[in-house]
Amino acid sequence: MLLVGGRGAPLQRETQGKWLGWTCPHDASAIMAAIQEAIKNPEKRQAMGRNARQVFDMRHSKTIAMQRWELVLNSVLTGERIAGEVLVNTGDVVVFDKKKTASAGSV
Repeated sequence: MLLVGGRGAPLQRETQGKWLGWTCPHDASAIMAAIQEAIKNPEKRQAMGRNARQVFDMRHSKTIAMQRWELVLNSVLTGERIAGEVLVNTGDVVVFDKKKTASAGSV
């Protein structure tokens, strides 16, 4: 992944902190340098790609998406506001910080 811009933004900090890819400012020479570094370092590029895929899958897998839709639909049914983010993701089950009134497994 190459993040151009985003200086100081959460995505930039996450990209750098979790080793998900390269970041650079909106500058043609900086962009070219980042691309050249990626080309010259296939092992680093592959490791960053694996890390980025893992983060993506933890946040946007089909299971996660369905559980988030479930949360949204239950909030509409109950009139409650959604308050929170995912606390735990085991790969099979996601635990939110708010109890749900129905489950995708019960549908």
